[in-house]
Amino acid sequence: MKKILSFAVCLISLAVLIAVPASADNRVSDMDITAVMNTDGSVDITAVWSGRFTEGTECYIPVNTEGGLDIVNLAVSDGTGQFERVSSWDIDLSREQKRGRCGLNPTDGGYEICWGIGDYGDNTYTVSYTVTGVVGSYSDSDGFNFMFVNRGMNTGPTSVCVRLLTADGTALDKDNCKCWAFGFEGQIAFDSGAVKAYTTDDIDQSGGVIIMLEFEKGIFLPARSVDGSFRDVKEAAFKDSDYSYYYDEDGNFTEGVYGYSDAEDNSDWIALIIVVAAFAVAGLVMIGVAVFKIVRKCRFNRFVKDADYFRDTPCGGNLDLSYALGRVYNLCGEGSIVGARIMQMLEDGSIEILTDKTVGTFGREKAENTVHFISRPENDCQPLYDLMVAAAGDDCVLSRREMEKYCNKHPARLRNFITDAENRGSLMLDSRCYKAGYNLKQLSGRDMGRLRELVGYKKYLTDFSLIGERGVAEVTVWREMLIFATLFGIADEVAKQLKQVYPQYVPEIETVYYHSTFAYGYYRVLYNSMVTREQQIRAQQAQRSIGSGGSSSFGGGGGFSGGGFGGGTR
Repeated sequence: MKKILSFAVCLISLAVLIAVPASADNRVSDMDITAVMNTDGSVDITAVWSGRFTEGTECYIPVNTEGGLDIVNLAVSDGTGQFERVSSWDIDLSREQKRGRCGLNPTDGGYEICWGIGDYGDNTYTVSYTVTGVVGSYSDSDGFNFMFVNRGMNTGPTSVCVRLLTADGTALDKDNCKCWAFGFEGQIAFDSGAVKAYTTDDIDQSGGVIIMLEFEKGIFLPARSVDGSFRDVKEAAFKDSDYSYYYDEDGNFTEGVYGYSDAEDNSDWIALIIVVAAFAVAGLVMIGVAVFKIVRKCRFNRFVKDADYFRDTPCGGNLDLSYALGRVYNLCGEGSIVGARIMQMLEDGSIEILTDKTVGTFGREKAENTVHFISRPENDCQPLYDLMVAAAGDDCVLSRREMEKYCNKHPARLRNFITDAENRGSLMLDSRCYKAGYNLKQLSGRDMGRLRELVGYKKYLTDFSLIGERGVAEVTVWREMLIFATLFGIADEVAKQLKQVYPQYVPEIETVYYHSTFAYGYYRVLYNSMVTREQQIRAQQAQRSIGSGGSSSFGGGGGFSGGGFGGGTR
């Protein structure tokens, strides 16, 4: 009997130990915040917390009120009704003593907004309060950078939505307001006359919700006046963020720079002389650079003209090295390594082209050439092969439409493949090469020899039929020629010459040429889709960075007022 009792006690103890961590898992699943901005710059905030609370005695929100802010009109309610507001909050009271009560707990930097948890379980609390002095009046505009959800909250939250609007009904839009968000993965946008920010992923311990708004003068009459410009606020907030533009003196955005000077120059005539001199020097420099480039280009053109034909594959047949050097001297187009690698995979048998026939809506038969995957290559084609497999989807059959759609959605993956190929090739060079200027003097002796091979081979492929070449009547050689011709973007010319020189082998040449045409076509689809998406991303980045809304920045947001670190339950 004693053994049974001992065993039961152990089981109960174990159950309690297991249950303790589970009960400590307080979590706010949703936090909806409405911020109504008054004419004097104060903001009426209403936050609705929904979640599960299984331990502790109170919820609390630390708010920093330094810099002229204050908290008034605190009210809290839950499903049981309105809480009692107490004049002095004691964090050491029991859960029962805090039940149905709320108050402010003074701290060194401001206050903690506190209220009792009440019954454990699923609860929804509505917390409203006014923060005075949020919108500040600056020399150039009005605005604020305010933390609405603190970093380091021990309760989450999982999902946050913040809606900001004016008390007098003035509609906020891109013409009178700029908006940015920091500290979370999500979006910020103008929405029906208001600004709406929301998360698209859980907020972790390092995240919070910081919102910065800038208003044109006249929307508010802020009671708080701040020395300096709002651009100082933006500069502090943009630091360590992924916003990459800021307003210049003329109201235009400038990429990649956050610094500026507001210092006034009272000597207008000195400033005018400096400006004129700067333009004159800049003009002379531009003319000098242009002349220098022309001289270099002429030297390179002479180098090309004097180069002898090179009949073997250049750079030891290394495509990455050939592409990297070819890009420096514009012998091949950007991204052409993609077409060359597709052509290589077709010739190696890693992939094949098949014609899939389907019946359309009106019974018409449609034929489409698609890529089918045979085996994963064992060379530098692997990343591109994997990309194409991912684009194909579950059926492992790749169409042009799937290719285009995938690269539009994942442009970085193809860009990384192109960049990695060029970087690998560049590392094989002895010289540090730069794309601009056609500078032959930057090359070492060995790299100069490689460039002669590359130029000579391209000349050879271009003039193949003119020089009466007859010694390459082998399919393997034609394949290598058309792989490099695809890299150079001259496969059409090479195929025509091969047919002209070897009319008896036209069927074999047509097969290889078909692969080349297919490879080049897929390269253009991939590349154009990637570039189009990159342009869209840059345009979106420009718009979001000047305050037109868009994705938030997880980093940055420095210099905020209100908020702070911590909060949740205790």
